Amino acid sequence: MREDLAPYVGVTGFTNRKQVEDALLAFTHTSRRLMVGVLASYKSLRGMPLKPKWAVQTPHADTLAELFVLYNRALNLVHYAADRVDLAHLADDLALVAQYAGLCLDGFQLNVPWPDPDVLRWCRKTRTSFPIPPRFVLQVSVEAVAEAGGTMEGVASRLAAYEGLADYALFDASGGQGKPLDAERALAFLRACDGSLVRLGVAGGLGADSLSLIMPVLAEFPFTSFDAQGKLQGKNGLDVAKMERYLARAATLVR
Repeated sequence: MREDLAPYVGVTGFTNRKQVEDALLAFTHTSRRLMVGVLASYKSLRGMPLKPKWAVQTPHADTLAELFVLYNRALNLVHYAADRVDLAHLADDLALVAQYAGLCLDGFQLNVPWPDPDVLRWCRKTRTSFPIPPRFVLQVSVEAVAEAGGTMEGVASRLAAYEGLADYALFDASGGQGKPLDAERALAFLRACDGSLVRLGVAGGLGADSLSLIMPVLAEFPFTSFDAQGKLQGKNGLDVAKMERYLARAATLVR
């Protein structure tokens, strides 16, 4: 397996370089990469107001390049979100993010249900905007499952359109809200999609004190990627102490 496509452990919600450096120092004694997740959206790229919850987790676009570290153990992803009406701008927005983020950017998590595969294909072929073909993580949200007919078999069928385009699919019924991972639902996703060429991950309510939620998943699918966001937040955004405890404990699960 190529190292850059190996399973990862993620933290999402970084807003400054010191947080990223602290995370890399805390995440040791494991072969996994640290997914460094930074939020961006149609609104943030245009300086439009965000809800307070997201405003403290979303850096200004012109600071993106300062956040990412060129390091082989980091998987640097911008998590992009947009309302359905704004998805016509997806290709342009991803190119704009790449311009802001610079050469340390590895790719994107797309927090939109079933984005147009042609946009991913364009990004991978357009060297003027993306000198290195970006990696893509598809967020499989509650909305995405509903649009796939409400079944994990339907999700697996939809994923087939992204083989060769998306690198990971992340089952995430929480969407950064800290809602607990439903292990049985996550396992249903993994079992249905296990034959896909897209690598698989899960998220939802994970933190230093809730990693037990992921244990049934790792027992059956030990190479599953996982990500944390909501449970690592404080009043002013990412809580570094919570993040460090989460990463230290996560590293013991995935050596």
